[in-house]
Amino acid sequence: MLLTPLYAAAGRQPVLHHAVHLHYLAAGYLFAWSLAGPDPAPRRPGLAVRVGALLGAAAGHAVLAKYLYAQAGTLPPGLGNPDPEAFRAAAQLMYYGGDLAELLLAIALFATWYHHHPHRRSPLTRRFAQSS
Repeated sequence: MLLTPLYAAAGRQPVLHHAVHLHYLAAGYLFAWSLAGPDPAPRRPGLAVRVGALLGAAAGHAVLAKYLYAQAGTLPPGLGNPDPEAFRAAAQLMYYGGDLAELLLAIALFATWYHHHPHRRSPLTRRFAQSS
């Protein structure tokens, strides 16, 4: 979306602007739920697939943020008055904020997996969990 004229159009049309933000919110929520949401989820893939999806999304997110930073003077297409410094700042926020969000999602994913697999815990951990 950030590499298309849709971004510039969303800046001019409030309804489209809010629709784009709703799209981002819904996509992020569904992605997080599919990876680390409450179980049982119907036909949820295994841990390896979910970790792979998280790593793939993190890599894609980082590459997009770096590309946006590097091309801030020419992006987004169709924008009448581009501000490269503001776009670079937004790309940096996307890069580092995305890393933080992905780290938190990874913690939630592994915490959910660990909580649902008590047989994989060590005897000391099991004893501690039973006493609390």
